[in-house]
Amino acid sequence: MSRSRSPKYRQSRREHSPDDMIDQLNIRSRTCYSFAPSQRKDNGHEDNCECRRPQDEHSDKNQIGNSRWTMELNTREEINAEHGQLPNGAQFVRLALDTPKEKAEKILLHAWKLPEPSFIVSVVGGAKHFKMSDQLETNFINGLIDLVNKSDAWLVTNGYATGIVRLVGEAIHQFELSRFNENPITAIGICKWGCIMDVDKITLPMDEETQQLTTHTLDVTPNNRLKQRRSGEWDLEMHHSHYLMLDDGTTRNYDTQNYRTHLVTHMAKINNEHDFFVPVVTIMVEGGLDSIENIYYDLRSNIPVIIIDGSGRAADFFTRWLLWTKDLDNDVENQDIVCEIEELDDEDDIKQFTKVMYCLQPAVRFHLTVFNLNSDTDLSETIFRSICRSRQRFIKMKEQKTNEQLETRRRRLAKLNSGKQKTDDLADRSKIMKKDQVAEQTRLLDLAMKWDCITVAREFIFQNSLDNILGKDKYFIKALKENLPNFVYEFLKLGIDPANVFFSKKRHSETKSRYARFIKELYDNKLMDIGKTHLKKFIQISKHDTSRIINDVESLNLLLKHLIGAYMYELYFDTLEDEHNYQKKWGLIEDSGTLKQDENENTINEKDLLLKPEEKKDYKYIMRDLFLWAVLMNRIEMAKVFLSFMKNRICPALIATKILKQYHSVATYGDLKKAYIKDATYFEKYAITCLDKCDDHDVHKSCEIILRQNELYGYVTCLQVASDAQDKLFIAEPASIEAMNNIWYDKLHPEQASYRHRLALFFGIVSLGLLAPVFVKYRESKEARKRKEAVSEKFRDNGINYGDPKLLEYPLILRSQTDSAPILYLRKLAKFHRSLPMKFCYHVITYIFFLLLFSYFLLFNFSPPKSQRPSIHWTEILTIILVSCILIEEIHYFFTQDSLTFEGKLESYRRDYFKPMTILAIILFYIGLILRFANAGSEDKFMAARIVMAIDLEIWWLRCLSFIIVIPYLGPHLVAIWKMIQDLLFFMVIIAVVMIGYGVASRSMVYYPRANNFTMETGGSINNSFDGRTVFRHIIYPVYYFLYGDFGDELTNLDSNPEAGWSIADHVLLAIHMIFVNILLTNLLIAMFTKRFDKVYEDTRNIWHSQQYLFTREYFSRSPFLPPISLLYDIYYLARMFFFYIRRKHFQKSADRDSRVFKIISKKKHTIKEWNDFEDAFTSEYAHDEVKALNNASIKSKSGSDSDNKENKDDMMKDHSGLTDANNNLKQVQNDLNKLKVLVEGLNKELNDEIEKKISQNGDPTNP
Repeated sequence: MSRSRSPKYRQSRREHSPDDMIDQLNIRSRTCYSFAPSQRKDNGHEDNCECRRPQDEHSDKNQIGNSRWTMELNTREEINAEHGQLPNGAQFVRLALDTPKEKAEKILLHAWKLPEPSFIVSVVGGAKHFKMSDQLETNFINGLIDLVNKSDAWLVTNGYATGIVRLVGEAIHQFELSRFNENPITAIGICKWGCIMDVDKITLPMDEETQQLTTHTLDVTPNNRLKQRRSGEWDLEMHHSHYLMLDDGTTRNYDTQNYRTHLVTHMAKINNEHDFFVPVVTIMVEGGLDSIENIYYDLRSNIPVIIIDGSGRAADFFTRWLLWTKDLDNDVENQDIVCEIEELDDEDDIKQFTKVMYCLQPAVRFHLTVFNLNSDTDLSETIFRSICRSRQRFIKMKEQKTNEQLETRRRRLAKLNSGKQKTDDLADRSKIMKKDQVAEQTRLLDLAMKWDCITVAREFIFQNSLDNILGKDKYFIKALKENLPNFVYEFLKLGIDPANVFFSKKRHSETKSRYARFIKELYDNKLMDIGKTHLKKFIQISKHDTSRIINDVESLNLLLKHLIGAYMYELYFDTLEDEHNYQKKWGLIEDSGTLKQDENENTINEKDLLLKPEEKKDYKYIMRDLFLWAVLMNRIEMAKVFLSFMKNRICPALIATKILKQYHSVATYGDLKKAYIKDATYFEKYAITCLDKCDDHDVHKSCEIILRQNELYGYVTCLQVASDAQDKLFIAEPASIEAMNNIWYDKLHPEQASYRHRLALFFGIVSLGLLAPVFVKYRESKEARKRKEAVSEKFRDNGINYGDPKLLEYPLILRSQTDSAPILYLRKLAKFHRSLPMKFCYHVITYIFFLLLFSYFLLFNFSPPKSQRPSIHWTEILTIILVSCILIEEIHYFFTQDSLTFEGKLESYRRDYFKPMTILAIILFYIGLILRFANAGSEDKFMAARIVMAIDLEIWWLRCLSFIIVIPYLGPHLVAIWKMIQDLLFFMVIIAVVMIGYGVASRSMVYYPRANNFTMETGGSINNSFDGRTVFRHIIYPVYYFLYGDFGDELTNLDSNPEAGWSIADHVLLAIHMIFVNILLTNLLIAMFTKRFDKVYEDTRNIWHSQQYLFTREYFSRSPFLPPISLLYDIYYLARMFFFYIRRKHFQKSADRDSRVFKIISKKKHTIKEWNDFEDAFTSEYAHDEVKALNNASIKSKSGSDSDNKENKDDMMKDHSGLTDANNNLKQVQNDLNKLKVLVEGLNKELNDEIEKKISQNGDPTNP
């Protein structure tokens, strides 16, 4: 009867339970009922049947003639075969060895509801004398389990807990323990019912009565079980998920014949043209004669076989013979002809030999692949190459066979069909086969992507074309989601257009965003959760929506604004019309008039005419979007791929550094935090390398590239992003320094290093520019010199235009053709005043005058207001005016910063260390001014205003250091001083602790006790009342001045009482305090300063260049006039700014398109194209080289650790010596093979003679 599940279990899963479905299939087992004496040599009992059961256990105890035992004659079918669940939760079924494969398929797919496999791998090999090596465990076992998990494969073994299967089972168990949240591995054991030890016990239904018995059976120690186990019995490997227990009526007989091969072939649909092919492979590890037989069966069924070289026995045997017979690989004549080798004798060794010879023939051996455990080749690549190569040859042979059949059919019907019909039949058949091959290659591509086998996929699947793949868009998106940069690179290289994948082709659709699919596919919440990224920490939330998700372009724009900066304009829009309106709103494009829409007219055609030029940008947009997505998801290799297909590479690489540094600022996990800064450094070096390559060819164009606005990235510049991301190395690059130098001198010649040029510049400044047109050297237009004619304007006036040929000085030969001498003089004078050196000098002169004036009135004329008019001195009035001018200048600078939001401007403003100092000085000045008039009643109250003003003046003087930063040989040292101040703060904390400790201890012993007569109550000078002023005066201040050797009355008071105990104790305490502070801590401070200076010496210049950029940015927007004219200039531009702000905010009008911006804005589109082409031309090779290195890096990462590689090299040297010996014996082996060939030919001749004799004796060979 069937051993079914318990009633409770059946009741809970009665509907469509596995047991019910198996019962419906009427699965049967077999029982030997007819006794046949055993012919086995290892039979220990004469009364045993061939099935190894005693004679008395058979119903028919008489032998049937002299016939040998067969399953068909000596066994009968038993209905209700056992099935159910093992103690480990695995499903099992007992079925007859001749059970149709269709029934077994229904058990697997329908009863057990296994998902259809995308890959089937069988592991065959040694069950005895098997030793595990480190290479086998690391390079093979773990790699195999990882492959099975990646590809949702079926792993098929013999299911016994011995040899290679035991190792596989242990690996499965370790995998499931470490990854318990993932889907379990489908491991199917195809074993023999009669070979499983205690099979009756472990297959009992799991009720309370049998659970203890089964547990006791499984818990027996291995040594005891080994003693109890009989020959031919093995324990069941209990980490498989399913078991097919075959039954042919025998016990302790491993032979399952070719059932596994036939079942795998059936499930894989290898020979079925009308079903989808499932990749299948067999792996042989070690093994014996049974393994050779399994390989023979698989090769006959066109199943590729991987032989693990170095595992021993049969595997190494095959490897040696494949090496010795490698000349057969070049046997072109017989490589497509499979020969059946007849048995020469009934002896087993001859049978095995014929099977080996079958496997080694040219038409079969291509299914064999050797995997060396000591090689650097990855197992997945070896398996996949074997599958592809085997399938390719199989299809070729099938195509050849089909063509031969078609040719035969055409010859028979030659009289009925015309030649054209023959050609049509051949063409139709070719199209059908081509379609089938494309479908099959597409399925193989899916497997290649799961295993990341790009090298094999490139060779066998892509073949330099995407025509071999169905559903290219789907697999491209899959490669993106599963982080397969090598596959993405191959798709892009072969011409897939991501814009067609993600952007809707219906441009006129207003109901759906063109970024809908892009956001849905790539910014999926699950995809963000599984990635190693801190993206969600930067997604903005609101009161109404607290979920950190990205579901529209608005949330994506907010994310980028938060990560990169508020100076970047929005990148993503639902429609091209929205983008156009946004650009008009901010004055980014010319407002040529709004779209004229009529409610009664269809305006679609007008919109199409407007948006048609924008369609050409789709490819650039989608590559930008994919790059930003890759960086946001922290997929660095993927980002490198997209960079290689973009024309602009410097700016996006710098944006990547900013995003990764933002991630680094919030990361807490050690390895990931280190990875962020490492990748940010990589992208900074990437941008530097690209800039250097451009700089090597044209330094002027390189400067323009890093200063021009990038429309594709929100109209930012490279230097703008680098400064915000604190990419100091990039800003310190020669091209960046040259660009800032060009901005600094503007229309003046940038080479002002010689004494003559410096002297000319000095005369120009001293004369307020009057002598500058005569002595100072200006830039000349190179384009005008080449063309010998006037040129058109190249850049916008409101941006950086130092290199505009229209605004530069023309050569002498052209000056006479342009303007007169007075006009040229006035033009040069204006250019000199607009240059930043002149602005800087004006500012320095004004500021020095302000400081001297402020100091003068504070020293000599700062007194309470008088009754006369004016009530305050004129110097004070002028100082108030100058401070107000500085305030207006700071407000003007604050609102002319690049950030688009107030918060962003505030964040950018505080980056300059001197700006907060300026604000503090202005605030203190007005506070002092208020106190000056509020406390004018008495001199004591007026002192508060004097103190505030004095402190304020100190800050104004310290602010003078900001002018030093522009000096190349002083600026870097200023940066070093700032770094040392940070160390000084730490030192001051230590000093404060030591001073307070000594001050409180000494005062408590000496001055504060009344008995010592130092307090005011006893006639002394110490006020021991408790308030803050007295505490600082008597405890903190005296001890602080010990640092400078000023002891005051400290030693005198102690020496006047030499015999007092408190005097002696304080002397000792003071000595210790002085040693600790003046010797130890002071020298520690010197050592810290020295170390800090040495540490930052190399970096100070880089930091100084970063500050130089901010300094240059400030003076670019500063007024070119002296006060008070500069005040009118600033007020005018502030009023203009607020006017356009109100106009844009409340009246939906365009922003001020002529406002000053710190970037180069081209007037002509062909100039932008020149920049893009120039950058792409000289950085493309480097970008593609970086991507090509990814493949090598991925191979190295799969090959194992350095220690493993070292061991592998040693083993490979040994193998190499072994192969050398083998090659030396190759001639002898070939001679033996030739002798064997002669012997085989002689035997065949004898057999043919015997057959001819029999035919001649019987006459008609067709008669029975």
